[in-house]
Amino acid sequence: MAEDEVEQLHSAHTGVLAIKPEMHVHDRADLSQAYTPGVAELAKEIEANPSLKDRYTTSGKLVAVVTDGSAVLGLGNIGLPGVCQLWKAKCCCIRNWQEWMRCPSL
Repeated sequence: MAEDEVEQLHSAHTGVLAIKPEMHVHDRADLSQAYTPGVAELAKEIEANPSLKDRYTTSGKLVAVVTDGSAVLGLGNIGLPGVCQLWKAKCCCIRNWQEWMRCPSL
């Protein structure tokens, strides 16, 4: 793939990651189940039984990808702005191979 094709692809999608909801909220009834007051009961259940956290929240699927950009394999110290695109692409690959969600932490 030519460099201009890569630039065009990434600029058309503003990178390679997106945050999307697992459920859709179309009306007040949906909101009351997804957020408040409905989710308060789940919060109380998790408080009473912390092992339910992974069942009802994303915490069991999260992975942190952390860098300061100072030692990027093959590129050296390219800093935070330079490493941002690489880390988003890495997270995209991890997401495609695993059921984990990840957010680059730069």
